[in-house]
Amino acid sequence: MIPMKVVNIILAASVVALSVGCSKRTPLEPVGFRPDMRISNFVSLNYQEGKLSWKLEAQVSSYYLGENRTIAEGVVLNYFKDEKQTAAIKADKAIMNTNSEYIELIGNVDAITPAGNRLLTTRIQWDNRDKSLDTDEPVRIIRNNGDIIEGIGLRANYNLEDYEIKKGVRAVTSSADSILRKGK
Repeated sequence: MIPMKVVNIILAASVVALSVGCSKRTPLEPVGFRPDMRISNFVSLNYQEGKLSWKLEAQVSSYYLGENRTIAEGVVLNYFKDEKQTAAIKADKAIMNTNSEYIELIGNVDAITPAGNRLLTTRIQWDNRDKSLDTDEPVRIIRNNGDIIEGIGLRANYNLEDYEIKKGVRAVTSSADSILRKGK
């Protein structure tokens, strides 16, 4: 016969083993995998000095509060200066640091300015502190006059008025096209 003290120890060890094995999180699931909160048809407004700075709309937004991170899907991001829209960016996804307002836009990034200049890329970062866009991915800029500029990497201001292609620049200008057509 097994003494009662040994039976109690075995039962206690079994309960502990079972409770560890039956936790809500599987051992392969990374910490932070599940968001703390999910919102559908999300709209976020950012004001600086009482004026609208940017407006982010998303189909779904997931918050990871302990990581100060938000992931939004189906994103449209509009930028404003003096209450006027200065740029709009669409992307499949945006990852935002909620402390710094640093935003990374990922997948089918399509930015357009009121002047009609357009930027296409797969990934770009927005730094709200210095109002700049930055990427090391291939980019394509289609200017409102028909010029097309392509390259690898970009550093630009929010409205694409000032920009620098980092390397591999290739340009097709509308004036070069007209010269080529006249020469044929």
